[in-house]
Amino acid sequence: MTTESVASATDPIVRKWTYVAAGAGLIPIPMADLAAIVAVQLKLVADLSAHYGVPFYRNQGKAALGALTGGIASRQLAPLLGSALKAIPVVGQFGGVAASTLSAGAATYAVGRVFDLHFSNGGTLLDFDAAKVKSVFTREYEKGKQVVKPA
Repeated sequence: MTTESVASATDPIVRKWTYVAAGAGLIPIPMADLAAIVAVQLKLVADLSAHYGVPFYRNQGKAALGALTGGIASRQLAPLLGSALKAIPVVGQFGGVAASTLSAGAATYAVGRVFDLHFSNGGTLLDFDAAKVKSVFTREYEKGKQVVKPA
C-alpha cells in the first residue's frame, strides 16, 4: 500500500496539523517554536492513531516521533537553525521565521504521512521502525514543502 492510497481519508487531519505546525514556526521566541512544533506533531500522531483505532500512549508516541525525526538529522537541523536565527535582531527574525515555517510544516506533513501509512498497514506505536520509513519521510518532506509554500 502506498501513501497515496491511504492519504485521502486522513488528508484533512494531516493538513490541519501541517498548517498548525507551520504557524508554530512563526513564534518569535527561539526554541519555544520547536517545543510547539513537537507538541503539534505529537497531537497529529495521536489523531491518526485515533482515526485507525490504534491505542495511543504519550510516552510511546514521543519515543516513536523522536526515533523518526531524530534519525533524520539533516531535516531537523533546518528548524533548529531557523529557530536560532530568530535570536538575531530584525534580519535574523525574518529569515528564521521563513525557515522555521517551511521546515516545520514540511516535517509535520512527512510525519503525518509516515504514521498514516504505518497505522493503515496495521502498525502500532510499539512496532514502529523509523529506519524502515526513512525514504518515505524524505519523499513526503519534499511534498510537504509544496503544501506549505505560499502560492
